[in-house]
Amino acid sequence: MAIPFLRSEKLTVLATSSAKRLNYLPEVATLIESGLVDFEVEPWQGILAPTGTPNQIIERIQFEVHALLQLSAIRDRLKGMGSDPVGSSSAEFNRKIKIELEQNQKLIHLLGLTLD
Repeated sequence: MAIPFLRSEKLTVLATSSAKRLNYLPEVATLIESGLVDFEVEPWQGILAPTGTPNQIIERIQFEVHALLQLSAIRDRLKGMGSDPVGSSSAEFNRKIKIELEQNQKLIHLLGLTLD
């Protein structure tokens, strides 16, 4: 993680690629604010299950993760590592993955990248 380096001022952050300013770096402008419109890339973590996993298992995992994310110790620990805990629904998470895959596909095509 770069957070310890940022706090020690060994790195200078020019901008963030998220759509909005980060809670843990509020003084750092976004790339959008810096003039690069329609650019948003945010790191994320999530829990995925194999296709065909029963809905009751998905719902139980989602319930337990949501409960964990309500604990201040967990939220503080994640924020301290530079994460912004969200805890979205399965539908929201699926939508985020789909949008990101579409954006990446456009970028790969635009740049003419191929697998060798």
